[in-house]
Amino acid sequence: MGDGSFGMSGMEIEIAVRYGIKTLTLVYNNNGLDAIKILQKNRKENAVWDNVGGDYAEIAKGMGAYSAHVNHLYEIRPAIEQALNQDKPAVLDIQLSSLVPLPNYP
Repeated sequence: MGDGSFGMSGMEIEIAVRYGIKTLTLVYNNNGLDAIKILQKNRKENAVWDNVGGDYAEIAKGMGAYSAHVNHLYEIRPAIEQALNQDKPAVLDIQLSSLVPLPNYP
């Protein structure tokens, strides 16, 4: 999920912790809402959200999940392997400079 999506559904991690449901959540953290920005730009809307974000690994840790930061491409595979070896939900906060361009929305 993107960082904006975490703001809307990330609290479900606490439920997974509470009920012992093993999950893996990858948060693509570019400190922005790219999909929203593109949609608003295409609709000629002025309300563009930008520079939002947080430390999603710390948030997940605070909810009782395993968490880690991923800062480089070569760290992704070992981070996923480590996360999958946990006996509880895991969240990887993957730092990105920007997302791959999204298709234009109508």
